[in-house]
Amino acid sequence: MCFDDRLADVLQWLSRDNIWEEIENHLCQRLISVYDLQNEPKGFPTIRLDSTTASVYHDTENSTFFAYGYSKDHRPDLPQFKVMLSTLDPMGLPIATLVLSGKEADDGLYIPVVIRSRHALGCGGRRSSYLYVGDSKMSALDTRAFIQSGGDYYTLVWCW
Repeated sequence: MCFDDRLADVLQWLSRDNIWEEIENHLCQRLISVYDLQNEPKGFPTIRLDSTTASVYHDTENSTFFAYGYSKDHRPDLPQFKVMLSTLDPMGLPIATLVLSGKEADDGLYIPVVIRSRHALGCGGRRSSYLYVGDSKMSALDTRAFIQSGGDYYTLVWCW
């Protein structure tokens, strides 16, 4: 039986970044262990990176998480949080997730999500390079240099 207090304790425990990252890595490695990523038909396993925001009806006075920022859903009157996600193609399997304050810019989120993706996929024992696909905000020189320095590749998808 799970009461509200115990559920709150579990959620508080899971909200610790190091604990959640370890759980995410174990789940991802367990799910991916059945796929031979080296034999991708396109040559490299493809990882898609993208972010989105979610608006909330929440008091921001005592919150560092919910904040006002550029609203992708055209609701500048509502606070929001941001989610950065990396997924493995073609199945769209989530590999790494970053949940951040709504005022964070997208540009600085690519390197942390690539690091998390590499850890989740078992960076140390990788058998192949990965192809990272992102939008124009992934085009920062530091981001592209970081991806390439790890032996991986990238491509940018430009949308107008």
